[in-house]
Amino acid sequence: VAGKAGRYVGGNVAYDNGPLSVALSYDQRELNDTSSRDTLTFGGSYNLTVAKINAILQQSKYDIPGASDAKFNAYALGASLPVGAGEFKLQYALYDQKAIDSKAHQLAIGYVHNLSKRTAVYGTYAYLKNKDASNQALPGTKGLSITGPGAGENQSGVQVGVRHSF
Repeated sequence: VAGKAGRYVGGNVAYDNGPLSVALSYDQRELNDTSSRDTLTFGGSYNLTVAKINAILQQSKYDIPGASDAKFNAYALGASLPVGAGEFKLQYALYDQKAIDSKAHQLAIGYVHNLSKRTAVYGTYAYLKNKDASNQALPGTKGLSITGPGAGENQSGVQVGVRHSF
């Protein structure tokens, strides 16, 4: 009989009507045979026509036997502003790591330029400021190392690309 490691269960409900969209999701992942992570996420957006604002609130709890339970909260507030054939994007995120009494702040700015209905080019710059014992990494950069940039160390990154829908 295989252990519980890797098991995953999750679900979500969403409401989308006119300019308002909201969603609530919950998921649980078994990290190994005795430890698990539960995550509750609430997100929403409102289209003001001249700009679209969005927000995300997320709480993750880790249950690890023999250790105190770890809790992490994440908050993000963003906006996208259409300009001609493109769209400017701006987002601020706060990672409140209750388990280690540390925080990290992230600011990202980007632009998406639509070349056609199905193809766009994009670029994003992000800056992450870790405080105290925080060792968060920008999304997509953790694969470069086992951990983040180091406790209290900051990180910045640039992302460019082409998106094509088939």
